[in-house]
Amino acid sequence: MGTTDVTPHDGEAGTGASRRTVVKGFAWSVPAVAAAIAAPISSASTGCGTNAGSFGTTAPGVHDRWIPKCATRIRYIVRAGGGAATGKSGNPRYAGAEITGEFVLPAAWAGGTLRLVVGAGGEAVFGGLARGGIGFGRGGNGTDLTKNDGTSAWSLAGGGGSAILIGGTPLVVAGGGGGGPVALQKSQNGTQIVEAQAVFAPHAGSGFPFGKANHFEPNAVGFGVKKAGAVTPAALIAPARGGANGGAGVSGRWITSSTDNFSAAASFAGGSGAALGSGLNGGGNGGNGAAPQYYTLPGETVGADVSPSGGGGGGGYHGGGGGGFAFFRENITNTPRPVAAASGGGAGSSFLASRVAGITVKGDVGVFTGGADTNPGHQGRVWISWS
Repeated sequence: MGTTDVTPHDGEAGTGASRRTVVKGFAWSVPAVAAAIAAPISSASTGCGTNAGSFGTTAPGVHDRWIPKCATRIRYIVRAGGGAATGKSGNPRYAGAEITGEFVLPAAWAGGTLRLVVGAGGEAVFGGLARGGIGFGRGGNGTDLTKNDGTSAWSLAGGGGSAILIGGTPLVVAGGGGGGPVALQKSQNGTQIVEAQAVFAPHAGSGFPFGKANHFEPNAVGFGVKKAGAVTPAALIAPARGGANGGAGVSGRWITSSTDNFSAAASFAGGSGAALGSGLNGGGNGGNGAAPQYYTLPGETVGADVSPSGGGGGGGYHGGGGGGFAFFRENITNTPRPVAAASGGGAGSSFLASRVAGITVKGDVGVFTGGADTNPGHQGRVWISWS
């Protein structure tokens, strides 16, 4: 598809009908949709002219907006909430998807309500539970480390999806970004002996375009562990998989080990993403990161001195899988101990309807380049204009 000529507007509100935030209830009736389509052609609008308007918000939650009878088209920007991450600010790898485009309304449009759902960014919590952002499909929670071995570490949640719906049917859905993983860097006597290395998959952490079977492609960040100075990881955690139009995302899990002084010990997968219609506001929730674990190598009394953390999956049309982690036995030192690697959460999938209730939809899917704002994920955004 070609790029649509959408002009961004960052204001919280625009001209036209007044804003109304809806927590419960539903302002659109299906009979009203049918009536609008069945209305005679003589009632067709000729454009709003000076009554054209716009509305935009980054406030997470549900917003219902009346679109007047005079409207013939609606331009939009729909951005999902980002997944939380540590490290460099503005990392687009954990960003929510962004879709820009326009609706072409039927000639018999008689006015009606659009439901706008804005996804929130995932939380980042040090030494506790990070909760996923609300939206069209809630982001998955990070791993709660408060009951682990006493070591504090980050918990990173997924972002919520953003959407525009009519009569409960989604027209546009942008998938939320998956939360990042927390892996291990281990030292002994001041010398680093084990390093963590991120393994980035294609489109890591970002919402995929509509129509792709995203759960067949890794869609997050998987960490491996290696000896200090080594080039590649010897023990690797598979990235979680993003949500797909045909099904929810698959959780991250251990895939390989047994070389370069590491051997597999135990693997713990994150939660799978949910399908459309089973999550918050009708979307698919992202899977939660794997539950915290305290691990002791068989036959030994030394427990894990690390706190692995899997990221939460992003919410969206279908939710992304939650990140998992695994423990490995490192045999580099004279006292073997468990070390760990983890996976980030997969992103929620995006979606674009071709035609709903006589409304023709066009759009292009991208990734919001802002990425994670330091630690918490960025907020979502929905902007529309009618003319």
